[in-house]
Amino acid sequence: MTADNRGQGKLCKHRSRARAVWFSAILASSLPAFAQDGRESFGVQTELSIYFRNGTDGARHDPDWPIAKRAQERTGVRLEPVTFPESGDTARDHLQSLISSDTFPDILGGGGLREVFNSLGPQGALQPLDTLIAQHTPNIATYLEANKDALAGARAHDGKLYHIPVIDPAPTGPVWVIRQDWLSRLDLPPPNTVAELEAVLTAFRDGDPDGNGLRDDVPLAMTMPGRLDHLLVLWDGRGSGSGLAADFRMEQGRITHGYTTEAFRTGVRHLAQWAREGLIDLAPAADQPWGMSLIDPAALGAEGMPTGLQVLAPPASVTGYRVGPPRRSTLRDEGWGIGFRNPNPEATIRYFDFWFSPEGAALANFGIEGVQYDRISGEAVLRGVEKLSPADIETQMRTIGARISRGYPPDPAFDRAILPPAGRKAVDLYRAGGFWQRPLPPISLRPADQRFYDLKAPAIRNFMRERLTAWVSGESDVDDEWRAYQAELIALGLPDLLKILNTAYRQQGCSCAPSPETRISPPPEAAEDPTIANPPITLNIHFRDYSGRNTYDEDTPVERQAAIRTGIALRNVPLKRAEKPADAINMFLTSGDMPDIFGGNNIEDAIRYWGVQGAFLPLDSLIADHAPHLNHFLQSRPDLVAGARALDGQLYHVPNFPDGAYSLGYFIRQDWLDTLGLDVPQTVDELHDVLLAFRNDDPNGNGEQDEIPFFARLQSELLHLVTLWDARNSGSTEFFDFYIEDGVIRHGAAEDNYRRAIRNLALWYREGLIDPALINAPGSDRDTILQSNLGGMTHDWFGSTAAYNTIIGEEIPGFKLRPIAPPQSPSGRRIEERQRPQIFPHGWAISHTNPHPIETIRYFDYWFSPEGRRLANFGVDGVHYDLIDGAPVFRPEILNGPSSVVDLLLKDGAQIPRGFPQDFAYEAQWMNDIALEGIRLYEDGAFLADPLPHLALNESELRIYLRYWRPLREYMAERSMDWIAGIGDVDTEWDTYIEELNDRGLNLLLTALNAAYQRRECSCEGAE
Repeated sequence: MTADNRGQGKLCKHRSRARAVWFSAILASSLPAFAQDGRESFGVQTELSIYFRNGTDGARHDPDWPIAKRAQERTGVRLEPVTFPESGDTARDHLQSLISSDTFPDILGGGGLREVFNSLGPQGALQPLDTLIAQHTPNIATYLEANKDALAGARAHDGKLYHIPVIDPAPTGPVWVIRQDWLSRLDLPPPNTVAELEAVLTAFRDGDPDGNGLRDDVPLAMTMPGRLDHLLVLWDGRGSGSGLAADFRMEQGRITHGYTTEAFRTGVRHLAQWAREGLIDLAPAADQPWGMSLIDPAALGAEGMPTGLQVLAPPASVTGYRVGPPRRSTLRDEGWGIGFRNPNPEATIRYFDFWFSPEGAALANFGIEGVQYDRISGEAVLRGVEKLSPADIETQMRTIGARISRGYPPDPAFDRAILPPAGRKAVDLYRAGGFWQRPLPPISLRPADQRFYDLKAPAIRNFMRERLTAWVSGESDVDDEWRAYQAELIALGLPDLLKILNTAYRQQGCSCAPSPETRISPPPEAAEDPTIANPPITLNIHFRDYSGRNTYDEDTPVERQAAIRTGIALRNVPLKRAEKPADAINMFLTSGDMPDIFGGNNIEDAIRYWGVQGAFLPLDSLIADHAPHLNHFLQSRPDLVAGARALDGQLYHVPNFPDGAYSLGYFIRQDWLDTLGLDVPQTVDELHDVLLAFRNDDPNGNGEQDEIPFFARLQSELLHLVTLWDARNSGSTEFFDFYIEDGVIRHGAAEDNYRRAIRNLALWYREGLIDPALINAPGSDRDTILQSNLGGMTHDWFGSTAAYNTIIGEEIPGFKLRPIAPPQSPSGRRIEERQRPQIFPHGWAISHTNPHPIETIRYFDYWFSPEGRRLANFGVDGVHYDLIDGAPVFRPEILNGPSSVVDLLLKDGAQIPRGFPQDFAYEAQWMNDIALEGIRLYEDGAFLADPLPHLALNESELRIYLRYWRPLREYMAERSMDWIAGIGDVDTEWDTYIEELNDRGLNLLLTALNAAYQRRECSCEGAE
């Protein structure tokens, strides 16, 4: 990652342009929202009571404000403030008191009330507004539709909207500034990286840049101590996710806290060193000269600021990222709602709507035309503010009732107009560079959770802020106190608080599941005649089978039947030299002779890449217009197709969709348990005791200690045992893959539970509970171990493992190999992480030179029809199966043939890696009752961990993945197996191991994968 890579906050901003267009449109309009005499809209003068506390200064509503008077003239509505109750100081206290009285206000409004709105609303104190908005407010309805992404955080936990929020279309945040005159005097360029920044700060300290002959200059001044943690990004740490010091933050689709990470500790260590060396001052005197700081753009050029300040792009971090502080939230904590006693909610909501009309919006933002502003060439230009600071202008506007915390649409033109030129330049630079971090989104909590948050969050933030200041100032050392610090955070309730916040965020955020309003096309009726082409046509296909051969068998029973039924035959186009799909596509493009269809095993990444380049046709429109079965399938499962899309959002291939989630499970020798008088183990400790008994108590009865307590065909299965100690090895079918938890992609081999698991597996290996072949060879010889009556327990596929009860049951009297539930971990969890993927990287695509794209997509659709799906899964009716009571049933010669059912089907053209939906029933038919019993056991117990979602990586993310992942995975596996075998010690070598993981690119991989996951979540939202 180079220093020019931009930072956070660019995802899911597809609605920002709609906001800008909307605002331009309403200001350009000359039509008022109400009739020419506003009072005609209400018929009579209407008086409503209001409880109002302005967010900035706490001011109450004043009906004599010039803005209030003008609004009354235009709408006929007068707002009378209620008397604040004497009990309590907060709005919540006041409103709770008013609820029980007869004076509960008709309108509640002001700043800092969103949590109050969303708490009291579901309790019945406020009226829900969605229906009122839809029926009576054309301006608000249009505005909220253009701001759907921000509106989610304004809703209460019951999904309803109880207040009209204030949504800022162009929020800003702090920026880096530097004394350009000091740089010029010392002949230094602006710092571009953290290393260059340290060199500049050192020069500012030693070089007397202000020329007064004293060493009194502050290189980096924290003029606002709450922004100290914004410096942590220089070492890839993260501080607060908002303007509130030590606040929670949004990171890779999940709410977390930056103060708990190793990168935070590293950043604190460096900041403490800077403080010791005099490069940073946490509390500079007001008259002390300083060279760099973080300030708001509005403060540039303000009185008291140093001369010669210049805005600076954030210096690149140690890994090359340029990340600035978080910007303010798009959703402001301001607005107003309608009280439950309001006698005229329709008139009230129309009054609210006035402030979103062109006339009302201009009044709320700029004041009265001809008094506070003039309209010149269609633009509002403020009067008499040339010599005022932005803060003074805002204060002046509030004194007349403009720019207060009512529900209205802030105009970005106002914010820009009051900025000094240097401030505008700073905003333009940080917006263009995408430097501001995405802020912590507003979260609506249930009342009990809100009370827990109010109790715990301030104490946690205060503790964190105190420790950060103490560590950086040198009062104590972060490394000495780190473990105690983490323990105190747990004691203060941080894990519980994070769980509450993430649960609430997921509930209010985008989901890939179809919403109740989503219209899914009904499944098409089965067509009697699936003919697509008459006369028949032939399409060329380049196809890669599961063995990697570049060939498509044109003469299989399944291919012949499909050609007869559809009128489309496929002709194989081989390519001998290409080993990878991407190479094959490149060779075809170079030759100028692309096949009509490109498909087969593991082609997805190549199709997505070359699809964006124009080599393949985008399929969405073709599917919607010509593929009803496929269209219905994809609409019903947008979560699946999201990960198959290319970076441009288009779908370029029809994937292969597996069926059935459960594939592997634990099996144990029930007859051995019976022989030793033992129960099925329910916990990891009980499992240890059972395996120890298998090892020592001669359950096979041959008088020798030859039993192998745990064995597995694949070495990878040994490391899946880490789940027994709450660790994770993988979130997919891939060995040592990443996994997802609480909305963030992680890797289990870098977490403390993994260390505990490896420590215990090493103990089990020393005790002889694990087959040495799992360390010294690719895996155990399952056939030999079971046929020799040596194996006690394994983890393997349900179908093939359960079959041993039939295969060798007669050879070993009483042989019972039975499935059991995953034993409970120390925390009480039963975890099975091995499962089928949600989508295979197989399928097929239509090339850009295909002369029959409509016929081809209809051919693809055939395989999603009931007939085509049966053909793809079971083979040919009357040859491989018979249709009995509407269901395909394999013939005896297929089930009892000389080869496996799967091998026979593949040979005859079924179950090949074309684009089709698998049917688990084909597999269930050749499973015995014991295997099906195991699957039901795992289904009923819901043991599966959340699967790693299917991700589409962009070009830069794919480069990171290809560069780092394979060697990193090999290193993880090597160290893990060494520790289990007793080569080294996991506890003494753990810190070095973690450092090595990051040196080998783990953090870069996690950042890339989480970015892809965040895009996937947004694409799911768009699909709805």
